[in-house]
Amino acid sequence: MWLSLQTWKKRRFGALALALSAWARPAALVALSNCSSGRLAGRAGTTTTTVITNVAIVSTRDGTVQQNMSVVLQGAKIQQIAPSASVQPDSDAQVVDGTGKYLVPGFSDMHTHVMQAADSTPSFWPQMIANGVTSFREMAGSAAEVARAKKLNADSASGEVLAPELLMTPSTILTSADPAMATQLVQQEKSEGADFIKIVVETPDTFNAVMAEAKAQGLPVAGHISPSIGARAASDAGVRSIEHLGPDLGILVDCSTDEAAVRAAIIATPTPALTSAQVQAMAASPFLNRAPQAPLFQHVIDTYDDGKCRALAQTFVKNQTWHTVTLFRIATLTLSDDPSFQNDPDQQYIAKSTLALWHQLADQFAANTSASAHATFAGLFKLQTHVLQVFRDQGVRMLAGSDDTGIWCVPGFGLHQEFRRLSGVGFTPLQVLQMTTLNAAEFSNRMDSMGAVEVGKNADLVLLDADPMASADNLDRIDAVFVKGRYQSRSDLDAMLAASAAAYANGDVGTARDAKAAHE
Repeated sequence: MWLSLQTWKKRRFGALALALSAWARPAALVALSNCSSGRLAGRAGTTTTTVITNVAIVSTRDGTVQQNMSVVLQGAKIQQIAPSASVQPDSDAQVVDGTGKYLVPGFSDMHTHVMQAADSTPSFWPQMIANGVTSFREMAGSAAEVARAKKLNADSASGEVLAPELLMTPSTILTSADPAMATQLVQQEKSEGADFIKIVVETPDTFNAVMAEAKAQGLPVAGHISPSIGARAASDAGVRSIEHLGPDLGILVDCSTDEAAVRAAIIATPTPALTSAQVQAMAASPFLNRAPQAPLFQHVIDTYDDGKCRALAQTFVKNQTWHTVTLFRIATLTLSDDPSFQNDPDQQYIAKSTLALWHQLADQFAANTSASAHATFAGLFKLQTHVLQVFRDQGVRMLAGSDDTGIWCVPGFGLHQEFRRLSGVGFTPLQVLQMTTLNAAEFSNRMDSMGAVEVGKNADLVLLDADPMASADNLDRIDAVFVKGRYQSRSDLDAMLAASAAAYANGDVGTARDAKAAHE
């Protein structure tokens, strides 16, 4: 039978934790016709037509920049793009001066755990929007949350709420130990409206059953790589995306010259009993008690082979297997006691109880991790960043994701932490931008509606104060955000953040939500 989430966590953080496991044609624009009235959420105003004038548009396809352009938004869509000299907005249009600014598509966070916040006060939506996140992929759920996701998108489309669009969501995380029941769960998730199947822990028999039934139901499969399967085999079987580079040793085992022995040792590791408190702690910070496994981690580091890694990358390219990197999240797991994490001012946008737990876990990590184990974990992270660079150079398709609500990962802000990490290991500004825009659109099969500033696409946009092609750091310099065409100025965004911070400061809101999050 399939497992409850608590039982899954016990097994995942037992066996697997111990196991380590073109632009639009620039035609002349006539004066815009009068449009129907409708209030813009978060703004005073009565028009559904907005014109962004004199702006520089950044192409997510090749990084080129078109200067002195005007972008006309009609409702939730980009209606027309033309040189500003040819545009004379109608008097009823809302005009946003883009002089000296750069326009890019809204950011997509492709690995989050924020849907539990949908009914909370405050929810995470304001701080996500304030950080330019206009869409996201949820990575944990239930039948109820699938229904809530559909309602969220409907309410956002109608203007009842101001929220990012949920692109894809699973239902119950698949952790079945029985092939027949795993098959039944895939069928159930299809009936519940899940967009994909998420796998975490599986045997070869259940994995094969899931892949066969998911294919029959037309559902993609994403998630973690079990050490009993392996990354190459999972890719060959048709897994659509791999999360967190495995996680842990998931990808690296395939790159070891001692792969067979390492895999056998991981599979043979017994499952310890865990208390509910330990399960919760391990969910937030899976490396908390990993020091006993440090020798095996070190062995995998020592037996890493670059040729095997390149061959694995070529398998991913051939099979069109995507990777949602979550590099910042990987850093917070392997280096949980890093002072830079603990002193991050963005922590004012998270529940007090969650923040207290994070600090407690970081202290426990420091106390329980020997100097040699700490060095091994640092070496592991260094190797993972190297593997990521190999994948990039070999043409592996990648997405940007934060794994928000995992330790030190604050919704909205976590995606920008990811941008900085990717830039820091050599990804170009264009590559970083593509991972959160164009690639997300391709992965989500939404190239017709998102991923670029082009006519006919969604009016989900971010206005930047500096050129993001000069530096990926400029993705942080947000002047305004457009959500389905609704203009949110810098002052609006600041007000959202202030209200969110005040709500967290004045009470322990969201505690149950944050403690419940699956963090995978």
